[in-house]
Amino acid sequence: MEENGTDPEKMALRRVTAVTGSRDLDGENPVAEVFTDLPGGRVGPSVGQARLIAGAFASCYEADNGTVTVYSADGNMLATGRF
Repeated sequence: MEENGTDPEKMALRRVTAVTGSRDLDGENPVAEVFTDLPGGRVGPSVGQARLIAGAFASCYEADNGTVTVYSADGNMLATGRF
């Protein structure tokens, strides 16, 4: 893997508009939310990019029972991941 991610990961991360909940990752069940400008919902063309974003988050943070959720521009859940 490239030093700062693959080209598809870098392109997907450009779609991130905000990240919340990532400051308290030492809690019992840490939760992070990543908001994007991607269109759609859990079924559609943006799911692959959303999964890349969730994976990138998980590669940067580590917790025993953490969950990251990636949302579309209109607030639909696109993907979830563990970290």
